[in-house]
Amino acid sequence: MRFVYVVIIMVLLSLAVSYFSIRSIVNEHPSTIIRPKAPKATTSSFVEKLKIWQHMSFNLRWNYRDAKRHNFRAIMTIVGVLGCTVLLIYAFGLYDGMTDAEHWEFDKINHFENKLMVDADASLSEIDDVADMVNGDKIMESAVEIESDSTKKSGLLLVLDSTDLITPTDIHQNEIEIADDEVALSKKMADLLGVTVGDTVKFHIMGSDKWVKVKIDKIDGHPSSQGFIMSREKLDDLGLNYTTTSIITSKKDLKREYDGIKSIVSRKDI
Repeated sequence: MRFVYVVIIMVLLSLAVSYFSIRSIVNEHPSTIIRPKAPKATTSSFVEKLKIWQHMSFNLRWNYRDAKRHNFRAIMTIVGVLGCTVLLIYAFGLYDGMTDAEHWEFDKINHFENKLMVDADASLSEIDDVADMVNGDKIMESAVEIESDSTKKSGLLLVLDSTDLITPTDIHQNEIEIADDEVALSKKMADLLGVTVGDTVKFHIMGSDKWVKVKIDKIDGHPSSQGFIMSREKLDDLGLNYTTTSIITSKKDLKREYDGIKSIVSRKDI
């Protein structure tokens, strides 16, 4: 609803600005409106009594007196320029931010060229055969629900199975090592849950009613995906079943179809 409120506020502000801009002339005849108005009578201000006033250029003195006669117009001009400047800075900042996030995710974290999405009905032998054919590594990705003492959030569980095609990083984009017995939680998710390293949270995989508790060993940084990163060994220790959902590979040229694979997503597509 916040987006709806913003639109409503923008409309109301536009109406208010339009009204205050024309309220003084709304009842005048058109011929009177288009006739040039006589400048308002003003008195000399303290600035004009200073010695430096005589050394100012004609344009500077003219602009000062014009702004003094038309205070509201001068203020609106300044606010308008400031607003446009902020929009420009925001636009360039957004572009830089998106470019940086793209470089972070697809150069420093993900090093694969293609991602093969495993069919839910695929057998273990089919998955192993495809992984061998494409010289790929198997990973598990699953939606999870994470709960701390204060809140509950939905996120993503990433289980790595001895792969160097995905490199977790910290918030400064430096590579971090997640041991086989450790669990890493993303920085944004940790902030939302109000937890940090050493705290304990519980989670369950979507579709399962089994909740498990884990201690947060590391905080990783990721520009988009928020949730857990752990090894297959850690998942087994928690009593949860490992299920391969994707095969990632550094090979660029792949066949169109493989047994047990429902789709192939390239790095460019992602």
